[in-house]
Amino acid sequence: MDIEKLKSKAKGNSKSKTKLGFLYLEGLEISKDLKQAYQLFHIASFEGDINATYWLGECYYVGLYVHRNYSTAYRLFKVAAEKKNPRGKTFIRVKKKI
Repeated sequence: MDIEKLKSKAKGNSKSKTKLGFLYLEGLEISKDLKQAYQLFHIASFEGDINATYWLGECYYVGLYVHRNYSTAYRLFKVAAEKKNPRGKTFIRVKKKI
């Protein structure tokens, strides 16, 4: 994957921001940078990318770059689930069983 091309695409594309954020989150093909991942997820979520909303929820649920905040994470997962994000739907379904 060409990281520079992805960075360029991410300037105007929320899905590319989310993909780049995930690479930063995991340290795949690029140096791990939780702050950069969080910021990209936050912007892409604001721009309407529901996958970014899910990953932003993960940041809050696990405490990646931000302080762990279960209520914020749940709210983000719920928004993702309502927009048909499979991971968000699974999280909400599992939490309802507990």
